[in-house]
Amino acid sequence: KFINELKDYAYYNMFEFSDLVGASKQLIAYGTAAEDVTDVLDRLSNIATGTGANLNDMIGMYNKAKSVGKVDAMGLESWAAKGVLVKDTLRDMGEVVGSTGVTFNQLEKVLQKVTGEGGMFHDLMMEQMDNLSASIGQLEDNLTSMYNEMGEASEGVMKGAIDIAGLLVENYQEIGSVLLLPDRKSVV
Repeated sequence: KFINELKDYAYYNMFEFSDLVGASKQLIAYGTAAEDVTDVLDRLSNIATGTGANLNDMIGMYNKAKSVGKVDAMGLESWAAKGVLVKDTLRDMGEVVGSTGVTFNQLEKVLQKVTGEGGMFHDLMMEQMDNLSASIGQLEDNLTSMYNEMGEASEGVMKGAIDIAGLLVENYQEIGSVLLLPDRKSVV
C-alpha cells in the first residue's frame, strides 16, 4: 500500500521516484510513521523546489532534528541557509523562541506554516510541473515504474531461466556427451 501511495505521489513531485524511495527509507529509519512520510516529503520537497536545495540535505536536517528532539543554533543556521527562517516564522506565529534553539515540534509547526495555504513554499512543485524539465522528469518516473512492474511480473520466468542456466553449467560434461555426434570421440 505504501509503495503505491508513493508512486501516486511521485507523479505530482519534481523528484525522481527512486530519490523519493530513498528519502522515504531515511524518514522511516528515523521514526517517521509510514502514513506520514508523503506529508513530510511533500513539505520538504516544496521547500527544496523553492530554494534549489538538495532534497536529501533537507531530509538529513529533518531527521537530525527529529532524532534529538530539537534544532540547535547551528541547525537553525542550516535551515536558514535552505530558506527556512525558523525563529522568525515562530515569532510571527506568536511562539516564544529560545536563544539556543527550538524544539522539533516547533520546527514541525514552521514547516507546516511555510508550506501550508498562504505559505511561501505552498504548492511550488505544482507550479513547476508545468515546465518541460518537469515533464521529462515525470516521463522518467513513469518509465521507472513501468520497468519495476515488468520486473515484478516476469520475476518467476527470470528465476526459472537462471536456474536452468545454472543446471546447464553444473552438468556441462554430461550434456556435452549426450550432444556429441557418434563419430566424435572427445567430450566438451
